[in-house]
Amino acid sequence: MSGRGRAPKPADKKLGHATKPKSEYATTDLTAEPCPPPKLPGTKHRPETRRWWRTWTTCAQSKLFTASDWETLLQVVPLVDEYWRAPDVHKLSELRLQMAKFGATPEDRLRLRWVIKPPEPKSSTTSARKDDRLKLVKDAG
Repeated sequence: MSGRGRAPKPADKKLGHATKPKSEYATTDLTAEPCPPPKLPGTKHRPETRRWWRTWTTCAQSKLFTASDWETLLQVVPLVDEYWRAPDVHKLSELRLQMAKFGATPEDRLRLRWVIKPPEPKSSTTSARKDDRLKLVKDAG
C-alpha cells in the first residue's frame, strides 16, 4: 500500500536546527469564497454512498471547500459507490488516498496542518439567565 509517509511532528517537538520550519517556506495566498456543496448527482447510489456524501457536506473542513474541491469529491463518488457494491482492498486504498487530500482523518489533518477547534461555548449571558431563573425558583419556594 502506498502513502505519503509519516505525519509531520508538531513544531514544538522538532529538533532545533535539524529541519527548517514550514513557516519559513514561501507561500502564495489566494482569496476564494467557500462554495456550498452540490447535491449528490444521480439517484441510484447506495445508502452508504449517500451517508458518505452527507458526512463530507457537513464536516468542519467542508466549510472551506471551493468549487474545485467539490468537483474533485464528485469524481470520487463512483469509486465510493463501487466500493460499497463490491468491497475490495484495492478500491479502499485508492479511496484512502483520495480522502487524505481532504483531511479525512486526524492524521491527514495533522499532515495538512489543519486544526479543527471545538465550537465556542454558548455566551455567558445564556447561562447567567438560566442561573437567574433557578435562583428565582428557589427564592419563590
